[in-house]
Amino acid sequence: MNQNQIEKLMHPKHIAEDVKNELIEHAHERIIKCVEVIKKWCDVNEWESRNIRKAHLASLDLYDLVCKMTVTITMNCIKPLPMASVIGMISIPGMEKIDSIRTTSELLVLLEPIKFFKLVKMQGGTVMVCRNLGPSESLASRMELYCYLPPLIERPDVLEHNKSSGYKTFDSDSLILGYRENFHNKSISLDVLNTLNRNKYELDEDFIANYEKNWHRTEQTSEELLVEYELQSIEDDGFKGTFQEFVQQYEQDKVNWANYQEQFKVLHKHLQGNTIYLTNKVDKRGRVYAQGYHFNTQGTSFEKACINLAKKETVHGEL
Repeated sequence: MNQNQIEKLMHPKHIAEDVKNELIEHAHERIIKCVEVIKKWCDVNEWESRNIRKAHLASLDLYDLVCKMTVTITMNCIKPLPMASVIGMISIPGMEKIDSIRTTSELLVLLEPIKFFKLVKMQGGTVMVCRNLGPSESLASRMELYCYLPPLIERPDVLEHNKSSGYKTFDSDSLILGYRENFHNKSISLDVLNTLNRNKYELDEDFIANYEKNWHRTEQTSEELLVEYELQSIEDDGFKGTFQEFVQQYEQDKVNWANYQEQFKVLHKHLQGNTIYLTNKVDKRGRVYAQGYHFNTQGTSFEKACINLAKKETVHGEL
């Protein structure tokens, strides 16, 4: 499998495009209905700040926006996800972040009756978003493994501007970390990023064979979870929801950990024996960060230990 095939198989942008195509094929009429509901809502005169947001919304491609919202929920709400998390994933073009969050919240409530998704209010007050549509079996299997792309097995493309990408199958990807308001077209150290992107690495097979990453939690019984919940509930910055929500979070953590372990196995098998490359980005202050989750020179001790420089030199002399 070459670099192009890996990206098309695993990158969220490519998976999202395939989910969108399935959605349009099977639910075109429902998308049209969503668009009509949004247009009617935008025509209703309310207070000034909302009217301004509605006017901007009405100027957009609402069909594409509904698809974007539904695809985001389909891909991320395999298990119920807090509404606060979902609205942070959806960016409405041309809106400031806080206005995008407000408008997305309103749209979720507005479109729930069309049943692309459902909203469930938990006992503690948290609103959860649950998807009602599932992808095809082939797409579902890809979604189970989709994650932050692994290191490249081919040298990254040269970065030429602030929206360049080192990857092979998409051209535009902000090199400045953070929400879109962090992006700018001022000079950044493209020469430094290109130099770092050319560094050659390989996996430390001996380390990977003998060690594994520890879960950040431990297996717990219901009684142990209740004790932990009660302890956290009395802390100022502790858990604020119900015990049921606390258990649900624990169960989701277990699922996420199992997914990570499966992803690690697949990625290790693929990268084994290859020279690998890490891409790099900057934050708005110009600090450089290597990109990657499972293998990263700036990750946890485990992620760092998984990687060696491909070019080795023997060190001589006395300490």
